[in-house]
Amino acid sequence: MKVIVVTAPDHDIVTETFSKHIKTIVSSADATFDITVISSSDASMTNLAREIDSKDPHLVLLNGHGSSEALYGQNNEVLLSTSHADLDRYKDRIVHALACEAALSLGPSLSRWERKPLLAM
Repeated sequence: MKVIVVTAPDHDIVTETFSKHIKTIVSSADATFDITVISSSDASMTNLAREIDSKDPHLVLLNGHGSSEALYGQNNEVLLSTSHADLDRYKDRIVHALACEAALSLGPSLSRWERKPLLAM
């Protein structure tokens, strides 16, 4: 079974729109996928790391705001950053991020392995 972990923060109009959109997509996925949605106040770096470590997903869908070096979850808490030592957690996974500017530095930081994850904006 393919495993997917999704973040769905909803603290402002932009993230609320992302959250509603991704939940619609996830709800239409068939039973061949095991999908975990980390919603609202649970969309934190700690919860994301725990779900990735415990579920070992093939695909990680990150939704939120972004800057050139980070992607943010609920209430703009950093979910992923170029300064985090644990970027190896994303090695050999497909990573899709819907967040402004996050590909500028974060994309290359996640692309340092032989088998590169995809970081799409």
